[in-house]
Amino acid sequence: MPKEILLHAGHGKTGTSYIQGAIIESLDRLNARGIEYPIAERTKKRALEGLVTHGNIRPVTGAFTECIGFSTADLAGSRLLISSESIFKTLHTELLDEIRAQYPKTPISALLLVRDPVGNVASSYQQAVKKGFKGVSFKKYLRAFNQPKKAVAFYLACKASGIDIRVESFSRNKSNLLEIVGDWLGVPEGTLVSPKMNVINRSLTRSEMYFQSALNDLLPYKAAFLSEALCSKLPDIRHDNPKESRDTLETFAARMRADIEVANELFGKELYCLDSIEPYVGDEEHEPLAFSQEQLDVIASAIAEKFLALEAGTRSKQVAAQV
Repeated sequence: MPKEILLHAGHGKTGTSYIQGAIIESLDRLNARGIEYPIAERTKKRALEGLVTHGNIRPVTGAFTECIGFSTADLAGSRLLISSESIFKTLHTELLDEIRAQYPKTPISALLLVRDPVGNVASSYQQAVKKGFKGVSFKKYLRAFNQPKKAVAFYLACKASGIDIRVESFSRNKSNLLEIVGDWLGVPEGTLVSPKMNVINRSLTRSEMYFQSALNDLLPYKAAFLSEALCSKLPDIRHDNPKESRDTLETFAARMRADIEVANELFGKELYCLDSIEPYVGDEEHEPLAFSQEQLDVIASAIAEKFLALEAGTRSKQVAAQV
């Protein structure tokens, strides 16, 4: 039985992929400190390549049992580390029950990173486009976004469940995320080392967003391979902010102002600030679209690779049907 379970819960767009990459790079150092991070080899490989993963636990029934099954060491006496943004969504629906069923007396600690709302909603919208969601718009995301309220609910549920939860601001700690995580883990500074790829899961340029959205409308959830290729092979391209009208953004800011006031009072410190809407005010409809040669090369390569894979799959089915 592990002596403690450590849950890094995200939430979304708070440097999770970067932190998970650092954990993978630092596995031996963490193991030496008694911290186990069981992970599937395929997921580990993707993380080392700078690709986005679900962390070391999936958002499915039986996920915890599956996760500890990947452990290559005896968990007895260790501190079991689990990292996934899905924890923010599933901990108090089924995951916690599964953990308690196996380790009813093991103490649980959680780390939640929160992000200022304007930047968070813009980045979350871009992530939805990258994942292949059909029919999404920045305006819809501004109207539906309620992450501070969800953070409050998660915090209260953790407290009610006896989980020792720590909340930190991603927005104020972008440059020292690993120090924050290392301190929460209780390991010496320098134990966690940066992943080889400094930028993981970047946002999109305006032209990339337009092209990906157009593909999503035609091939919902099936075209996300394009954004993955662009962001992993060209990680250092500077992204563009999505744009919306001033009235829409001011309405969003007014709603967020009330939500973050409640959250900060509950957390006992100013973890949320209302960031400026100015970088997101504008009208993109008449601005020209443009791709660099590098981007076009990656797009062509990704589409060709997908086509060849589909063609190979079709041929395999045809051969199997003839046998």
